[in-house]
Amino acid sequence: MRLSLPEYAVDLSTAAARDVRKLEPGTRRRYHWPSVPSRTANVACMAMHEDELLIDEHIARQLIVEQFPEWRHERVRRIGTDGTVNAIFRIGADLTARFPLRSAEPTEMRVELAREAVAMRELAACCPVPTPVPVAVGNPGVGYPLPWSVQTW
Repeated sequence: MRLSLPEYAVDLSTAAARDVRKLEPGTRRRYHWPSVPSRTANVACMAMHEDELLIDEHIARQLIVEQFPEWRHERVRRIGTDGTVNAIFRIGADLTARFPLRSAEPTEMRVELAREAVAMRELAACCPVPTPVPVAVGNPGVGYPLPWSVQTW
């Protein structure tokens, strides 16, 4: 099976499932989001950014399970959005993992995630309705080059 996303293409027929190569900006590719019922048909799309990264359910689940084994029994599924800043994955019923989609230096991204966590805590402290609260920060790993965050749903 071949899965192509806006900026990168992934060959999922390989055992490693990580043959990632950069596509030319503006290249139209077809992709399939099997975990998102509303987007099960192949859809043509264009990358929004020249430096977009790819993260699929397989890689997200592997990173989550390797780094946070306490969530190994939780279902991991991609949330279909039109956002171009983060890929969002549900972890069970109560958590989400946010993987930045724009390429950056890992140390810079870790600082940005720390800033976001501070802002989330401040908002949660003063907001009368429930808001996401930071839970953890994941590290780069096989198939994904940046730190990423986990927060409540």
